[in-house]
Amino acid sequence: MEEINFTAKAIAELEEIKKRPITDIVGEISMSNTALFVQKGLHCSEEEAFKAIELYLEKGGDLISLYLTILEKLQKKGFLPKALNIKQLRAKVENLKI
Repeated sequence: MEEINFTAKAIAELEEIKKRPITDIVGEISMSNTALFVQKGLHCSEEEAFKAIELYLEKGGDLISLYLTILEKLQKKGFLPKALNIKQLRAKVENLKI
């Protein structure tokens, strides 16, 4: 989902909806949070966000990898600290043995 692009206004809207700062919201990995991030990042409707997620999943992605992509986008735009090592977290998730 390379086209996700967050703006300050989108983050403010997300914080207003959730009634919490972005740093608290990102700790909750859920489908509803993921859909809200996708909606704000793609600047689309809720229905379009769910369609985009379903397409991502159909192409072999999973919820956690999508969420990590969202975190990377937020970090790149300066909404999360640069010290947060998302690449290391992604590597750990990819090497999980269940």
